[in-house]
Amino acid sequence: MKLFKSSKKQKDESIPLSDWFSPQASKNNNERKPIQEMLTHSDKDGELPFGWIYQNRDFIEKIQNEYSFFLNNWIMYRAKNTRQEYAALKSFIQYMKDVKKLCDSKGECFSFWRSNILFTDDYFEQRQNDLLYLEEHRDELLEKENFVNLVLPTLSNQLLKIIKENPQIKQTDVYKKFDENIKEYISTELYRLEKNNRIIREKSGRTYSITIRE
Repeated sequence: MKLFKSSKKQKDESIPLSDWFSPQASKNNNERKPIQEMLTHSDKDGELPFGWIYQNRDFIEKIQNEYSFFLNNWIMYRAKNTRQEYAALKSFIQYMKDVKKLCDSKGECFSFWRSNILFTDDYFEQRQNDLLYLEEHRDELLEKENFVNLVLPTLSNQLLKIIKENPQIKQTDVYKKFDENIKEYISTELYRLEKNNRIIREKSGRTYSITIRE
């Protein structure tokens, strides 16, 4: 009795080395695209390929954090301080320009992410228009800002002083003691003072006669 039975000869299924260099083998290898190559182009629906966000998470996080910094800096000064708003918005726009250029240089998926997720071309154009408005209306905005910060807080006391020193003064004459551009603010403040029983306004022709309420 033999201790070992001879096994049946197995069919050799290994691929001869020469076959790896055949035209058919080259075709099959080309069909097996590396993952890195698959993540450089949008999918069949024109969207980012599955896994692209995860693959580029470090880049995305860095850009989003920087973008948030410039955006929040602009929002902080918007409609509050014209000079600082202008500087912050100009920096924000420059950053968006740099990001757009960087993403375009890195390929279609990065461009798609920037224009569809981070900020659109329309949003970028709107911010450019905002900057242009600040440049064209700079003096007007600074004047209004100066009034709101320096004149408006003391307007009520100024009006009471004028009325006290000029009993029965006409409202139209009160307007003449201030810049013409703040007429609306004066009218509103006189109405508020009357409602708070600080002054008396009596109809006098097409205007009012004003006195201090004792």
